[in-house]
Amino acid sequence: MPKEEGSVISNDTDGEEHHILEKIEDLGTKLPDYSLYTKKLERRFKGNQTRKTLLHRSFVIMQIKDVLDRKAIGEYYERHLRQYSNTRQIESITGIMLIYNTIVIHVFETCEETTCYMIRELQDQLNQAGGFFSDARILLMSHDIPDRLHSSWTYKVLNFAPPQPGNFESENFNRLVLDAVTQLLKLGVALKAGSETGGEPDLHEFFPGEDIIQFLCSHHELMAPKNFMQIYDTPYDVISDSDLVWPAPSRLFPYT
Repeated sequence: MPKEEGSVISNDTDGEEHHILEKIEDLGTKLPDYSLYTKKLERRFKGNQTRKTLLHRSFVIMQIKDVLDRKAIGEYYERHLRQYSNTRQIESITGIMLIYNTIVIHVFETCEETTCYMIRELQDQLNQAGGFFSDARILLMSHDIPDRLHSSWTYKVLNFAPPQPGNFESENFNRLVLDAVTQLLKLGVALKAGSETGGEPDLHEFFPGEDIIQFLCSHHELMAPKNFMQIYDTPYDVISDSDLVWPAPSRLFPYT
């Protein structure tokens, strides 16, 4: 009798455990698979079903090599970006590329993946002997922008007179960067307003001076594409020397 009672108790316990496991499994299937990132996306893009990732706006300046046909630069990027977008289900890229006589200003808006791809592709251009550019700098990178300024990606070849050499060493460097970025943002606003109204606004006042961009493109305070990708690819969970010591060092007070 004790054995039979013991067996009955064991069967009831197994049944209860199985029932509990089923409840846990059901509960697990009902729990939403959320993360802090997805919650931020939902809060940011509530009611907007077309946005699935955070947008970033980049301002990049490049020094042109001896290229006979400047239009070839715009055609290359237009073809390259079309092929890239057709092979990946990602956020589209919008922006404008201004091609001067000696420099290029590239403003583009897209997701993080495409932003890193554009910076890597630019670095490949700098490494190639037959590339378009001899130097490049990241003027500014704005993260998590609320809206786009440009509805599509396009390029413009500007036929301005060659700039005279200017001396900007005495100018405030931050002011030069701020003025250039402000002009480019105003250019985007003017283009957006023109596309909505169907007019053709005068954009000459919104183009930064070529001599100023030449000066900024050679300035060491602005980050080069290579340095940006080195920082991006470096893991942030770096192991310190104290983590490799055993036993672990102990401190008597928080401030020691």
